[in-house]
Amino acid sequence: MRKANAFTLIELLVVIAIIALLVSILVPSLTKARDMARKALCSTTMSNHGKSIAMYLSAYDTYPHFAPWPWTSTPRRLLLPSDPSGDPSPETCGWPKFYAVLEMNDLKGSEKTTWGIWYYDGPISDIWDGCLCPAMDAPAILAAANNAADFGFDGNFMYWTWFHKWAIGFQWNPHLRAVHPLGRQPNKLTTEYLSAMHPIDMWQWIEGAVTLPNGTEVWTQAVNPDELSQPSNIAEAWDSWDLDSAPNIAWETEYYPAPQTCGHDGEWVPGWHAGTAMVLGRAILNGARHKGSPNILYADGHVAADANRPIDPEGDKLVEHNAAYAGIKAYTWNTYNPFFGNLAHIVPNCEFVD
Repeated sequence: MRKANAFTLIELLVVIAIIALLVSILVPSLTKARDMARKALCSTTMSNHGKSIAMYLSAYDTYPHFAPWPWTSTPRRLLLPSDPSGDPSPETCGWPKFYAVLEMNDLKGSEKTTWGIWYYDGPISDIWDGCLCPAMDAPAILAAANNAADFGFDGNFMYWTWFHKWAIGFQWNPHLRAVHPLGRQPNKLTTEYLSAMHPIDMWQWIEGAVTLPNGTEVWTQAVNPDELSQPSNIAEAWDSWDLDSAPNIAWETEYYPAPQTCGHDGEWVPGWHAGTAMVLGRAILNGARHKGSPNILYADGHVAADANRPIDPEGDKLVEHNAAYAGIKAYTWNTYNPFFGNLAHIVPNCEFVD
């Protein structure tokens, strides 16, 4: 009987080496293809959100309510009926504009606020699959938010993220919002009216003082839909931050205000849904989630990945502000005006009448 031939040790090692070489060649390509597929799916998700916002605009002729915060004076409180004391509750802090998207998709929350707006609470498993970016690690962000220390208002914004779990996928332009049940009112403010306002109430009407590139100082307000002259150049929403976008920051245990921000310091926090961080007059967008530039939804509904300049932590003086910002992964636009980012075509002025 003829004895069957067997592989020698050298032949076996050669086969293993060839397989290892093929794997090393194919895996990066497969990983890149997977990342591109996730980015494409994220773009589709954002496009659907844009359609939902358009439906909201058509239904209410105003942008969704990004605010007010819970301690503003009546009748503009966003308290939950389950808070019988009438005191501000954590659940209503930083009310996300994204809830309008959920409303337009006929997704009902756990209860309504005193304004009659749904609040989306409940277990993570209840979160609508279509609301989050497929490339983000939502469970890790929510676990970090749930474990974060509570430093109180304007303290650890990672802690606040937990109360609005549905909204952690994307950040939204704080100017494209409503500040009143009937939209932006009044359009003209008297100095007497302002002086009688509670400071927090005034913030709901007015975003703040801004110096434009030409040196003009203005007060800015949230805008109405008919005030957009070039909506294709106005960023509406973009990728929220991830845990690995700034790996040296202890998100759960410390408070890290963003350097030279406009708006909330918590805009750096993963999953936080309020606006964008600003550094030296530039918008800072998450560059860790997708290869290349982050996806951006514009006010006319189109989605692009056109933030074209990587952030240099040293060159942009992030490291000088705080060493924790070393290694940050972020992008910005080259075509950029201070404060507004790609919002150069809207300056929602407040008119003052003495």
